[in-house]
Formats: sequence, C-alpha cells, structure tokens
Amino acid sequence: MPLLSVPVTTFCFLDVETTGTDPAVHQVWEIGMILRDDETGAEREYLWQRRPSLAFADPKALDVGGYYERCVVRDDPEGTVATLAAPDGARITRDTEGLAFDLTTLLHGVVPVGVNVAAFDVAFIKALCRRRAHYPQPSYHAVELSSAAAGYLWAQGADVPVPWKSDTLAAAVGVDPAGYDRHTALGDARFSRAIFDRVRGGRVAQSGVARVEPPSPAPRPVS
Repeated sequence: MPLLSVPVTTFCFLDVETTGTDPAVHQVWEIGMILRDDETGAEREYLWQRRPSLAFADPKALDVGGYYERCVVRDDPEGTVATLAAPDGARITRDTEGLAFDLTTLLHGVVPVGVNVAAFDVAFIKALCRRRAHYPQPSYHAVELSSAAAGYLWAQGADVPVPWKSDTLAAAVGVDPAGYDRHTALGDARFSRAIFDRVRGGRVAQSGVARVEPPSPAPRPVS
C-alpha cells in the first residue's frame, strides 16, 4: 500500500464566527463549511447565520467578525437561523435545533480542515450541538493548516519564524490573504481550502517567508 494511502475521505473546510473565544461561555453566530469528496472532487458549500445570546459576548469578537454589519438575523428572536448557502435540494434550516441536527449529520466522519480548527471551530460546533442533545462525530484526525504549512516550508528548507501567523504562512505557500473575505465564515473556509490545496500539491511562492531550495541528493558511489 502506498505511503499515506487512506480510504475515500470527505474533507470539511470549516470556519465559524463567534461571540468570543470560550466555547463554554460564548456562542457561534456564523458557520461556513465546504465539504469535498476526495475521490471525485465534488464540493458542497454551506453558510448559516444564527441569532446568538449576547449576554456574555465580547465586543471585540463581535467587531472582528462584523456581527452588527453582517448578521441578517440579529434583530430576530434568539436561536433563529438563516440558511444563506446550501446545495440544491438541501434542507433549509430556520432554528438552532434544526441546525444542530444538520451539523451532526453533515460532520459525521469528515476530516475537519482549517486554522486551529479542532481547538476552536469544531469545539464551538460541538458545544452548540450538545446544548441541544446532538453529538457530532467528525474524525479526530483534523488537518491544522498553520502546522501543515509550516511543516511544508520547513521540509523545503525555508526559515519559518515561531510563533507564526496564518496570513504569513499562506503568502509563503502562494495564497494571497487579500483575495479572500477574511473574518467571514465562508470566506475563511475558502481561504483554508486554498492553503490546503497548495500544501497538498502546490509549490512554495516567493513571498512572506524566504524559499530555500533543498539540497540535491549526493551522488551514489560507483562500486
């Protein structure tokens, strides 16, 4: 079996916008998700917004994500959900109970991909679902893109300073952060997809972090 050969996988490029940084206290208000069948390459995009509780919201988090500028259900009752993007024929979710059910179904067994995706995005989604007695079970083999990109660059001999920034790493592998709607859930999911595709099969670009060509293998001695 070839190295790293795995069964057919669904990757989930995932991002959430939240009312703060603690899943035990704060809540999700926007979820962007791209599901990709790794065998066929077929993709499905989803985008939901929900009216969260703002009782313990961090004003800075709301400002970074543009909650008051972008949330289309901010004036609706708490728990209201708007489905803003979904494949043809998908169920249109209008409340948090339905959203929790859909997320649990869609995330079952998928491989999450993103920046700090397991500790942040997946953690927030699990918290949302568990408050409504749903228990999503994505793969625990998440792809953390900052680590993946840094490892990719290190393997090519690049000097990657620590701690790193995701935008710097993205630029170093040839993904321009300015080309994406950052701090929007679907925009950041697309940004994650671009980094993943470059790291998985692309070439390092000359930006952000200096590229260092790996040394050529030494010639084998002639016997």
